[in-house]
Amino acid sequence: MQKRKKLAFTLIELLVVIAIIAILAAILFPVFAQARAKAQQISCLSNLKQISTAMQMYAQDYDEWMPAVNFAGYPQGLWGSPIWNQYGWGYMWIPLQPYIKNTQIYTCPSANSQIIGGPGDQYGAINLSYGYNEYIYNIQHGWSSLAALGGSQYGVASIAVVADSRFAGIFNDWDNGSTGSGTPYQLTFLARVALANGTTPRHEGSNFAFADGHAKFIPEAGIICPQPGGAAGEYPIVNPAAASQL
Repeated sequence: MQKRKKLAFTLIELLVVIAIIAILAAILFPVFAQARAKAQQISCLSNLKQISTAMQMYAQDYDEWMPAVNFAGYPQGLWGSPIWNQYGWGYMWIPLQPYIKNTQIYTCPSANSQIIGGPGDQYGAINLSYGYNEYIYNIQHGWSSLAALGGSQYGVASIAVVADSRFAGIFNDWDNGSTGSGTPYQLTFLARVALANGTTPRHEGSNFAFADGHAKFIPEAGIICPQPGGAAGEYPIVNPAAASQL
């Protein structure tokens, strides 16, 4: 009688299959990672669009005024941490809550954790990934109303109101990133936005919401002051791609 031949893979065949799987994984994993990062960036942009819509609703209810206080005159007690009581960087998010009713929208899925508030505060602890334009937030600058922004040389469509930020609650100034942690850029970068995750961009660029209500992603190379030496830092922060309007 003839013995039935056993069907089985040889060691070489198994090694070939494993090698093929490894090659495919090496090719596809970066693609999957890029797709995941893009999905997170889109989710972040959606957050900013909803925040921007809430700001427009707030402005309509308050005679075109945006949320604003004196920079050093922040009401005490809303946040447990002394730094928030001193500077009030989290204030803008408080008056928006009646319109948003969801603190999770303030968290970018790609962001490092930046917790403000805590037990006993009005809305508890919030993981805040975004910053509000200091030149609008600080009412003393005179840019806290849509009327003032609309009457500027930039126009509401070019003024960034909210953006990814390394500082929870605020962004400001064209600089080289030397204020706070982070790898310095050239002087004309909006470094506190560009270095949104401490030493790196959050999305290889940043998401912005503008004073007219639209939201937009700008690549890292575009987050540059449209005037030499960062001069626009003395005015409302404008869309870095809007240099032709200056």
